[in-house]
Amino acid sequence: RPPRSTLDRSSAASDVYKRQIQSCAIFKTAKKDMMVGDFNITILDTPYGDVPIVLKVTKSEDTYSSELVGEGQLDGVFQVDSTKVTDNSILVEADAMGTPMSLELTVNEDKISGTVMDFEIKGSRIVE
Repeated sequence: RPPRSTLDRSSAASDVYKRQIQSCAIFKTAKKDMMVGDFNITILDTPYGDVPIVLKVTKSEDTYSSELVGEGQLDGVFQVDSTKVTDNSILVEADAMGTPMSLELTVNEDKISGTVMDFEIKGSRIVE
């Protein structure tokens, strides 16, 4: 005679349901880090006009790093020295053609804003 659980549909269905609930609970605890991602940012009103850059923020274990990617004449111009993240703020210490600069940024969901030197920065997350 087969085991009782194979004869009783409600018991088998209950077991499947319990496994589904447990697997969903595992995925919900893995919270997305809102500081990680790619952002289109623009440094506004510089002597060169508005300067568009892509900020790429990554995380390995507990350490954040970033890359500033310029386009056209700005390709390869930015060298990031350090990236510090606290709460919803990112501080990127970088160098652009020998000029040190500190980007102080705040992430609010998919929007990003801040300053570098005396220039305003605005942007948004690149959603794929």
